[in-house]
Parts: sequence; structure tokens; C-alpha cells
Amino acid sequence: MARMRRSPYATIKPMTDRSAMRVIGGSTIAEILLDSEGKSLSPWGSPHSVYLKLIGEFDQFAAYPAKTDIFQRGHDLEPVVATMYAANHPEYNVETIGTVTHPDYPYIIGSPDRVLTDADLLATGEMVAGLEIKTTNITNRHLWGDEDTDEIPVQYLCQCQWYAGLLGVPVWYLAVGFIQSNTRKVCAYREYTIKANLVMFDKMIEEAVHFWTKHVEKRVPPPITEADDGTINYYRFKYPRHDPDKWLQPTDELDKLVSELIVAKTVFDESEKKFDLYKTRMIAALADCEGYKSPWGDLTYRASKPTQKTDWKAVADALSAPPELQDAIQLSDDSDYISAPANVSTASKKLAASLGLDDPRGAMANGQEENEADMPLFDAISHEIGVSKSKGALSRIGNEIAAGQRDGKLTEDQAVELNQQIKDRLEEI
Repeated sequence: MARMRRSPYATIKPMTDRSAMRVIGGSTIAEILLDSEGKSLSPWGSPHSVYLKLIGEFDQFAAYPAKTDIFQRGHDLEPVVATMYAANHPEYNVETIGTVTHPDYPYIIGSPDRVLTDADLLATGEMVAGLEIKTTNITNRHLWGDEDTDEIPVQYLCQCQWYAGLLGVPVWYLAVGFIQSNTRKVCAYREYTIKANLVMFDKMIEEAVHFWTKHVEKRVPPPITEADDGTINYYRFKYPRHDPDKWLQPTDELDKLVSELIVAKTVFDESEKKFDLYKTRMIAALADCEGYKSPWGDLTYRASKPTQKTDWKAVADALSAPPELQDAIQLSDDSDYISAPANVSTASKKLAASLGLDDPRGAMANGQEENEADMPLFDAISHEIGVSKSKGALSRIGNEIAAGQRDGKLTEDQAVELNQQIKDRLEEI
């Protein structure tokens, strides 16, 4: 095996168990960065859950019990996809590498899947590129663009730019194996090319250092910006019981949170992320307290059991919600639920916006973003399934599929495929 040349940007050490390391790595950075709506660039976590992991409050695998099989599948199939890439590229030696540490910040690391050395330069073993390996369900293929582009999910773009910057190589490749539903068989395969962008890398390092010094070192948790699985499970496990004699003291901030919770519950379905966000904030605030005496009544929380659905409109009435909340509730009663995917931006553009940068590549190759109004119903619903994170949302999408078939906008075969995508997505969440 060719000997690896040491990167001028970082030190390389033997591979270690990353699950026990309290560091910011290639997967973590996307969880820290926020998009224009204040949501994490990664579906796997948020700044708050990253903070909890970095201070050693919980283990990521314990926080994501439903994702354990997905993590294990990716680990098991990584050598398979790496072999497929090596077979396609005899010009490279595909090699493993240890943990890469930033020279100035020991808590900033990278653990790339593979690095590539030039097969014609065995004497020097010069590192020329890197390789990230992914596996995903075939139903997620709509989230990936054309081969040989960088049109990949934005969390993976962050990861590739992170590794390329740490190792000082000009390009990072990504190979993805698409897995047949309910199996571990790779049924499709694609390759992508991500050109290193040092402007993006420097900004990501800046954000990582800011996060570490402001939150981790000072033990100041960032605000809960979304109801990701890790944050929800952490607070549920941390406070399984409450002290019946202990109640939160009234504050304007908590009163505002309760009002937001009532509005979100009456305007959105119980499983909607907006309600989940406020509920998670409230659970975190309650901690081990029995509840909170708000201006609209006592608010308590208990671990839910499968029971009849709560009439939250009646709850709001019983709590004598103020006029502005009643207006919002009345509006929700008169409004149909409308679900439509947002415009799909390129990954690079989304990452650049998160970092406060103009798109460094200039105009996109296609000239324009895809217009959601021109998106066929099948593609729109398929996209919506891929980004849905709750069973309630998927249930509504099922109703959309039925309506689309009745209206002649979806064929029977399309409806069958979309319903299968829902089943696959339900297994993942």
C-alpha cells in the first residue's frame, strides 16, 4: 500500500472510535449550520443536540434508536460501495485513513471514509483526492442530482468540503449505493464530484470555533431551534418523572411559549414540526417540575400513550385564549391543509447561504432553479415523502395520493410507487 503524504493542513492519527469522541467532525458541522429558516442543514440533528453530545450528556445511538439499523447498514455496505468505486477507477489507489485533526483546533477533526492516491505515483504515495461513501434507500433517489455534479444532499456537501479542506486536496468524490427496499442489496450506483472551496471551508471552521467557544466551553446551550429526534428523546429520558410540589415560576418568556404552543396545536396537526418545536421547548423548560401556571390555565406534561385524539380547539376555549389566539384558531378552522414542496435549491447554494456567502460558483449550470409550479405531481409528492419526518405528515400525503389518482393526475402505477415510498419512509422514521 502506498504511503500517505502528510497534509499541510492537518495531522493524521490512527482511526479511533468516533462515537466516544467529543469533537466537531464532518457529520457534525452540518447539524450546527442553519438555513435561512433557522433549521439545521442536517436531518440527523440540530445545534442543541450537538451541544448535548459534545458535553457528554447522551450517546447519539441511544438518542436515535430507530436509526440504529440505518447506521449499521451504512457501515456494513461501505466496503461494497468502495469496491465498486475502485473497480471504476483503476487510476487511483483507494485507501483508508485515520482521524484528521486541525492543526490549531484539536476539537475539529475529520474521519474520511477513503482517500485516493495516484496509482502511477506509488513511490511518493501522493494524496490527490478523497472519497465519501453513502448508502440510501432507492426511494430517496430524487434527492440526488445528475452524476459527476455536486448536486447531493447539503449535509453531505458540508462533509465533503470539510474533509477536502482539512486534507488540502482539490477535489472530493462521493459514491452512493441505492438500496433496494427491505433488503441490503445495492440496486443502483452513482458518483459525484465536489470541488474544494476554501472560502466555504474557512467559514465552516469559523462557525465551528464560534460554536465551541460560545456554547461548549462555557456550557451555554444554544436555543432549541427544531424538534429533532435527539433533543426530544434526551429530555424525555432525562425527566421521566416530575415533582408534584414543584411548579415553574411565571415569566413573560414562558407565557409567550405557551401561547405559541396553543396556536401551533390548533393551526397544525399534532405531528407537525412547528408544534413539536414548541412542545420540546416546553418539556425542556419544565424539566422535573409538575407544570406551569400560565394565564390561560395549568400546563403539565406526561409521556403520551395511545389514546383518543385531543380536541385542542376546545382546550384553547377552556383556557380562555386571548383574542389574537382565537383569531388564529378560527383561521385554521376555515383553511384547508395545503402541502407543497419548496423550491429545491442546489446544495452549494444552500450551504453558501447558510455561511452568509454569495454563491461562489456564480450562476448555476441550468440558469434557474426548478419552479415548483412546473413540477409534476408525482415528482412533487415524491419529494415531499423524502423530506417528511413524521407519521402524521406521511398520512396526509397518502390522502394527497388518493386525491391525485381520483382526479386523474396520478396513474395507478404512480400511486402504487408513491405508497411504497411512504412505507419505506415510515420504516426510516
